[in-house]
Amino acid sequence: MSNQIPLFELTLFEKLNNHEPTASSELYQYVVKEKKILALYENLYKDLDKEDIWTIVTDSILNLTEVPNKYIPEKGTSLINFIKMDIEGDLKNLRDKQIRNKNKFIDVELSESNGNRDIDYDTPEIKIVHKEITNRLTEAVNSIFGNELDRHLAWLILDEERKTEVFAKILNLEQLPKLEQEREVKRHKDRIKKRLERSNISIILCLSYCIYLVKREERKDKDL
Repeated sequence: MSNQIPLFELTLFEKLNNHEPTASSELYQYVVKEKKILALYENLYKDLDKEDIWTIVTDSILNLTEVPNKYIPEKGTSLINFIKMDIEGDLKNLRDKQIRNKNKFIDVELSESNGNRDIDYDTPEIKIVHKEITNRLTEAVNSIFGNELDRHLAWLILDEERKTEVFAKILNLEQLPKLEQEREVKRHKDRIKKRLERSNISIILCLSYCIYLVKREERKDKDL
């Protein structure tokens, strides 16, 4: 079945399996430059941010570079089609997630427009709670990460920053080719995320929300 796959792809796959130094750049050149995958999905998914599409495309390339044996030529699927299926799955998941988030936002907006809004974000109480949350997160981040660079990266992740160039600038990677930037940024982000996941950041956020709820109830009691 693998004889249906272009010889170039089989040769490239062999290089990936052998972890040859030029394999990842050759794969990038083939997928992005020759097959114009990035331009294809930017056209098909115009509702998605181009930076998100770029991240998904490069993540697919990097993941295959790191774990090439997840592609099995014997199944008869060409390398480019395998990568396209991987990319399309992630793009559809991202689109579905954004639609769900948009629907939630609409539900909140409708609820507020119907007079059901019960949170005033500009009250002294909310400002105090926000300050407490910030202070607790700052203490947690400072205790988890011993150097300023890692702390900066952690705050970007907590702020849901996604642009590769933002991280690349902080990490002084701007002189590298974009794929290499993506690889290094991903490595650093994965490292920071693992440390955050092992920490009590999520617990801190939950406790902070509980503080907000308690203060809101206290305010209601005072108004009675």
